[in-house]
Amino acid sequence: MAGEIDGYSLDKRFIRNDGDIVYVHMTIACYRVKGKVQFAIAGMLDITERKLAEESMQLASMVYQNSSEAMVVTDSDGEIITTNPAFTEITGYSLADVKGKSPPNCWYRVIRATMSYKTCYGPSITTDIGKVRSKSTTKVEKHILPY
Repeated sequence: MAGEIDGYSLDKRFIRNDGDIVYVHMTIACYRVKGKVQFAIAGMLDITERKLAEESMQLASMVYQNSSEAMVVTDSDGEIITTNPAFTEITGYSLADVKGKSPPNCWYRVIRATMSYKTCYGPSITTDIGKVRSKSTTKVEKHILPY
C-alpha cells in the first residue's frame, strides 16, 4: 500500500545521563500479515568507536590537505599514491609527476639539489642529476627538478 514502509535504518547520537555521547545504528522492521502490521522489531548497535574513528580520519584529512609541510602517501610497495598541496608548492612536482614513483628517489634529488644550491648561492647550478633552476635567486624553497 502506498506510503507504507516495512523498515528502515539510521545512525543516531544519544547523550547519556553522565553526559557521554553514544552513537548507535538503529534498524527497525515491521512484520505484516495481509498488509496489517503484527509487530515491529528494533535493534540497536553501538557504533561509537566507528564514529570516533571516522571523525579522527576527517580531522587527519583536513590537516593533511591544509598543512604547510610537504606530505606524501605511499602504498605497501613504497610507490606514491597521493601528495598534499604543500608538496607541489614546495617541490614544484605535481601529483601526476610523482604518482607511482618511489619517494626516496624524489626526496634524494630534492635534498641533494637543495644542499648543492645552498652551497653555490647561485640562481642555477648543475649537478650530476641535471640542472636545477630556482624560481628566485633569493628563495631556495621552490625548485624545478627534472624527473
